[in-house]
Amino acid sequence: YRLRAETVRAAPKVEPFRTGTSYGIKEADEREKNNSPRSAQKVSLPAVIRGVIGKKNDADCFVVKLKKGQKIAVEVYARRAGSPMDSLVQISDEGSKVLQWNDDAVESLNVGLQTHYSDSQCTFEAPEDGKYVIRVADAQAKGGREFEYGLRIDALRPDFTVYMTPSALNAGAGAVPFKLKIRRREGFDGGLKIVVKEGPEGMKIDGGWIPPKADEILMTLSMPAKTPEGIHTIRLAAVAEIAGKTVERDVVPTDEVMQAFLYLHLLPATQNIVFVPAKARGSPFSNVPDQVTLKPGESRELVFNCSGFKNVDVIPELMSPPPGLSVTGGKLEAGKYSCLLQADAKAKAWTGNLVLRVYTEKKKGSRGLAGCAPAIPARID
Repeated sequence: YRLRAETVRAAPKVEPFRTGTSYGIKEADEREKNNSPRSAQKVSLPAVIRGVIGKKNDADCFVVKLKKGQKIAVEVYARRAGSPMDSLVQISDEGSKVLQWNDDAVESLNVGLQTHYSDSQCTFEAPEDGKYVIRVADAQAKGGREFEYGLRIDALRPDFTVYMTPSALNAGAGAVPFKLKIRRREGFDGGLKIVVKEGPEGMKIDGGWIPPKADEILMTLSMPAKTPEGIHTIRLAAVAEIAGKTVERDVVPTDEVMQAFLYLHLLPATQNIVFVPAKARGSPFSNVPDQVTLKPGESRELVFNCSGFKNVDVIPELMSPPPGLSVTGGKLEAGKYSCLLQADAKAKAWTGNLVLRVYTEKKKGSRGLAGCAPAIPARID
């Protein structure tokens, strides 16, 4: 870290705390005393409440009326908005029985410089008509005037954000692999289509479908042979159907980085770019299978065209394959490349993309990347 100290004539301006919501819901302030279920503050949906855990062992309680089967989202904005608060949410019935609770929203991706994702988030379905108390506290029983938070209590708003990593790609021999990570919100578990919104003419995405419920997938980007040399800006979007409506969201460029030798998080970038070198003139791989389906214990030979390489020994390798899926063999003859794809007998059901890299052995103990084939949609049934 860096520390700077200087003499100033006036105290720096303190920016007001922002709850972080973007749903157009009018915000209301927490009203003390609301420290127990008996004195809980009444709330009507939808609501965004600005509150503060003012001292140690403090808690704020809010009561809502729900119908049987009604689903709501309860979400805290604190650490994401710069608060030191480590939130804890509990939802209880009128008899003070805790029905649901959440400390950290562990399903959320760590995005940005904040590596401790400590904001609470959950969805709740009312088992009966009645009143339900939402209790907000600090999980470490800390407090103070800086322990501010925003609390959203609202109907479910299914949505998604798709992050791409890395943000900068190099178009060498063959297709260019990249990873997508998906943050699904409040019940959205549908499929997503990735489309090109900006990029060199003819650029396409291989394996551009994210299966339902998937939270991570590999894809590849293919550039036509006529693409000019240099750096090109690209922009992708994710498209899905939610409640009968088409929803489109820009894919967020990021780079996956590590903090303290353990925590991986996504660092947002300003844009996605791809560098096309002078020697890159299209993919040497063609007639790649459109779809591959295997059952546990099955194998299948993959054969496709591979031009531009001499008849040399080649080594196939799958990028981040699911457990139980492997590739062996690897033979290049007369412009045809073949290898054997094998699903282990204990392989579990899976849907995603196969990204096959081909290496050539330069000398004993050393190999070089010959190229990457376009992503192949695949399934293990």
